[in-house]
Amino acid sequence: IVSGSRFQENLNEVPANVKVITRDEIANSTSNNIPEVLSQIGGLNVKYTNGNPLNLDASVDMGGYGATGNSTTLILVDGQRLNPIDSGTINWESVPIDSIERIEILQGGASVQYGNGAVGGVINIITNGGAKNLNQASITYGSYNTVIGNAILRNKVDDTTIQLTANSSNTDGWRQNSAANAYSFHAKQTQSKGGNDQVYADIFFNHSNSQTPGAVLGQAGRGNSQSARATFIGSSITTDNSGIRAGFIKAIDDRLTFDIDGTYSNKNTSSNIPAYPYYVLYPNWQLAVAPKIKANFGDWGTTVIGYDFNQASQSSSSGVAFGNTSLQQNVNILNQSTYLVSRIPLKVIDGLEASGGFRHQAQNASANDLSSGSTISANQKYSANAGDVAFNYNYQVGQKIFVKWDQSYRFPNVDDYWGMDANWNRVF
Repeated sequence: IVSGSRFQENLNEVPANVKVITRDEIANSTSNNIPEVLSQIGGLNVKYTNGNPLNLDASVDMGGYGATGNSTTLILVDGQRLNPIDSGTINWESVPIDSIERIEILQGGASVQYGNGAVGGVINIITNGGAKNLNQASITYGSYNTVIGNAILRNKVDDTTIQLTANSSNTDGWRQNSAANAYSFHAKQTQSKGGNDQVYADIFFNHSNSQTPGAVLGQAGRGNSQSARATFIGSSITTDNSGIRAGFIKAIDDRLTFDIDGTYSNKNTSSNIPAYPYYVLYPNWQLAVAPKIKANFGDWGTTVIGYDFNQASQSSSSGVAFGNTSLQQNVNILNQSTYLVSRIPLKVIDGLEASGGFRHQAQNASANDLSSGSTISANQKYSANAGDVAFNYNYQVGQKIFVKWDQSYRFPNVDDYWGMDANWNRVF
């Protein structure tokens, strides 16, 4: 069962290249974090920008987009975006690995289903608790004093399932000034209302701190590759992220099912380089709401109609001390989109289906720059359309052939809004 059309459905009925990584596969592997799972089990191209020992800086490139791979692969948790609005990396540590029920990997463009940024593919991390009780803890010890602890407590009483998961990861790192630690907590309650009807809510919190050693010194094969650059000694990046997700699924009648989910998150990232000295703070918040309705017409197929709302803000402040920083830049974005996805059985051949969909998305962006001493403001509107058409042929149980055409899109990231005026040497 996967969520390729924004509603759960049988894997064979999805006209897409979908791979599912199960909880058992994760538990039986040697992977200690999500990037390792995606690389070792999912076979994806995972890049590590700064060689962080806990893979906190990992990015996934689906489709071979190179430097922009992080902006063209969409990462979801229970259908909600984990991608930041800038070109920064994913907060993988915000999802304890024991909270994962399965990971769906959808290769290829999916902007019709998920909107902006789903050009190369989509990774949907599902944390919906399973049906059975599960209470366990584990600890792993490795090189460079790496200690990783995981715990999950999941109990079902009548129609209520409560799941608590936590992760703790610490390491000294293999280089000078490369130690890192990450802590995360996730609590989720799911209330079954009979049939497929349910209500769920979860809260999450994570903290991470990683030292930054800088580029390796000297030529390849010479010098001490474990040494940090002198100006980076004592430097680090710290992130605190928290939020809440909630959802509601209700069957209106035998044919109509209503689903709404949403999330709010607040993230603060700080960068510290004592050698300068200089401090940079990046406060960020995001709000998303996604109602949708699915109509089942029996022999005439199914149709999903939905609306996605997303609003986000990010700022940067800098100064010589944490208590003495001033606002330099600010960005606000507002996204709204509507979409329709339909699947129609073709009676000419048993097991043959046609499907297609369309999405229109509009984004309003406003940017302010204060670094020059006077406020510079700009506003921009973006819009894009996505469409796809597919044929899916289930010629026997567990076997299918599909052909799909799609058009997907990506809007600029917020740090694409600024440039440098070469003549005046200033930001604009």
